[in-house]
Amino acid sequence: MYSDNKVNIFQNLKKLFDEAEFLEKELEIESSAYFQPSVNELRYAARHLLNYLVNNKDVDYEESKAHILRAIYDARDMLLLLYYEKINEFEKFYKSVSISNSIANWVQIRARLNKIKMLSADPEFKNNNREEFDRTYNEVKDIWTLIDAAIPELDKQLSLSRKNKIITITSMTIAIISAIIAFLK
Repeated sequence: MYSDNKVNIFQNLKKLFDEAEFLEKELEIESSAYFQPSVNELRYAARHLLNYLVNNKDVDYEESKAHILRAIYDARDMLLLLYYEKINEFEKFYKSVSISNSIANWVQIRARLNKIKMLSADPEFKNNNREEFDRTYNEVKDIWTLIDAAIPELDKQLSLSRKNKIITITSMTIAIISAIIAFLK
């Protein structure tokens, strides 16, 4: 039905489309927000792909591929922002315990995240270094996976820290009340 070249073209588009769809699903899991730009890009890609299948114009194939690549970029960009937000919330929530006790190289990870955040904020980096942008996204995702795995241990530390604070405050309150009673006698 189709030449080997056409089959390769379709397989290439399918591989890219599958990647974009996977990222859309990840966005759906990570955020309750519906992310319109990447979904629109996939719609445009589908429209160009249909035009390509009907009219057999290579320009439609190229347009379809470009829209799929843009959908991947938009989804990864949004996921990066979500991971940064989750990491910031994580740090705020666990500020009263030592994260380094559960994540051994936390200081280095935090420094790397700061560098990545600065780099990924640069539009030139995002637009001209797709492979590096993809590696950056994967690195931040891996860091979030590491953080997420450490949360149960950090919850134990947080609970123990709160118990110790309650015991300390209770002991100090009893001591102060005892001192006041002794003073009043």
